[in-house]
Amino acid sequence: MVNYNGKRRCLCHAKAFCDAKAFYEAQLDEQRAEINWVKAALEETQDLLHTERHAHTITKVQMEVFKKLRQAVSSELKEALHRAEQELKNSPLQGQEEKSSLKALKSEERFTTSLRASDQQAATQTLEEAQALHKAQLEEQRAETDRITAALRDTQDLLEAERLRLQEQSSLTAHLENTCRDHDDAQLENITALETLEEKATQMANREQASQAQLDKQRAEINGMKAALEETQDLLETERVQHKTTTEADLEIFEKLCLALAEIDTIKSAQKNTEDLLEAERRLWQQEKSSLLRAADDLQASEEYLQSLINNKQKQKKKKKWFKFF
Repeated sequence: MVNYNGKRRCLCHAKAFCDAKAFYEAQLDEQRAEINWVKAALEETQDLLHTERHAHTITKVQMEVFKKLRQAVSSELKEALHRAEQELKNSPLQGQEEKSSLKALKSEERFTTSLRASDQQAATQTLEEAQALHKAQLEEQRAETDRITAALRDTQDLLEAERLRLQEQSSLTAHLENTCRDHDDAQLENITALETLEEKATQMANREQASQAQLDKQRAEINGMKAALEETQDLLETERVQHKTTTEADLEIFEKLCLALAEIDTIKSAQKNTEDLLEAERRLWQQEKSSLLRAADDLQASEEYLQSLINNKQKQKKKKKWFKFF
């Protein structure tokens, strides 16, 4: 009966472990599907942004081609008008026909100029509208990309946390399985020992026809061993509960340790920033010191130069006095 209860308990533990494993695998599959969807949306957004940039580049190329074509047409018209004026000056006998041709060329140039101005204005307006639309689309795409990137980052953080939790859960489950296996092995050994004792007692009773007192003593020993076995089972259950409580306390301590490490990293970063600022201040002080030293050297050189001028003046005055004396 005890052996049957132990096997049933092991089957229950195995079933619970399989159910928990299937549940965690389903959660992982769901999170992987969500991550794949976010990645696909991000790739689609990047492709759309690339297409918009390509279209913007094509618009710029078309405007450059239009400008070059306009310059070429304007140059050809100016050259034709110049040639016509030169021919008119060189051949005054052609008269009215050449003048009419010249007027036609001038009219065509004015028409082309007005057409070019209107085309340029329309092209400029179209380009401005396209640039405004493209800028709005880029801003929208950047916002969407930032949102998707943030969602992807949050999902990756959740996946990492879930992976750590599953890893920890797997370790705890493996430890629990080992404990249950050891408990079942000990229980099986005790059952085997009990069966051996019962068999020996029965053989002894059948073989030697022992007294009832001896049989009662054997039964008492068996009952005592059963009681000891029950006490052992209770102790194992108590130890399992204590181990679970200790594991939860260790997890809480681990979380606090992670927070403390994060604070230490923050303090180290602040210390590094402070050291960088001190280094910058030291360099600035060195530069100011060098500037002051150069200024002091320049001032000393100026003083020496002025002193030499004063000495020269004094020497010249002494020479003048000496000449006056003679």
